[in-house]
Parts: sequence; structure tokens; C-alpha cells
Amino acid sequence: MKSLVTSLALILGTVGTASAQFVQVYSPPVFAPAPTVAYYPAPAVQYSYYPPAQVSYYPPAQVSYYQPAQVAYSAPVMAYSAPVVAYSPPVMTYSAPVVAYSAPAPGTYTIRQTTGYGIFRPRGVTTESYYTPYYPR
Repeated sequence: MKSLVTSLALILGTVGTASAQFVQVYSPPVFAPAPTVAYYPAPAVQYSYYPPAQVSYYPPAQVSYYQPAQVAYSAPVMAYSAPVVAYSPPVMTYSAPVVAYSAPAPGTYTIRQTTGYGIFRPRGVTTESYYTPYYPR
């Protein structure tokens, strides 16, 4: 505190004069207290021993072998006989075709045939038909 008062007095004393002065102020060093270090004992380690896993072995599987099947060879049996051919006249029945005609519904039927060359339309002749109904008022 004494150094602060001294430095203020020097500064105030120099204000009255017009000349420049160099003023250096010293302050005592500040020491921080030493850090507190706490030492803890190392943790206790317990080692445990596990017995090895039990392994059980099974006897090998039994393999049985069988005698191969007996094969008997004999000459093929061939019997020839003349073919039996029976002819009967064909049975034909004729009847008149069944055609049912009905009056078309009222409206417009449009049929359009186009020939395509495979560029923008399918190749060949295409037939399209449209029906637009007509409703009388």
C-alpha cells in the first residue's frame, strides 16, 4: 500500500511541471501458495484362477458297409406280331353357322388403318377402332 501512495505522489507531483519525466513503479512479487497434492494408495488387485473348460470326446460313428445288390442278366423277350389296323369311315356332321346380329348402339364408330414402316410406328398394318356413344336429348 505504501508503494501505491508513493507512486501516486510522484504522479501528482509531476503533473504541475511541463517537462516529461520517466516514472517507473516497482511492486513486490506475489507468490501463490503451493498446490496440495494428495496421494492415494494403489487399488488392491485380486487374481482369480478359473479351471480349464471340460472337453468331452465322443467315440467315432460306426460305419457299416453293405454288400452290393446282385444283378442278374437275361436275354430280352421279343415277340413279334402283325399290327392290327382297323379302318372306319370319318364321321362328319354339318350344321349351319350360328350368327347373332344385333343393332349397334347409337353413336359413332371410327375405324382407322395405318401402315407403319418401323420408324415412328410399329412395322406393318395396324387397325384401330373407336366408339363414341351418342346420347339423344
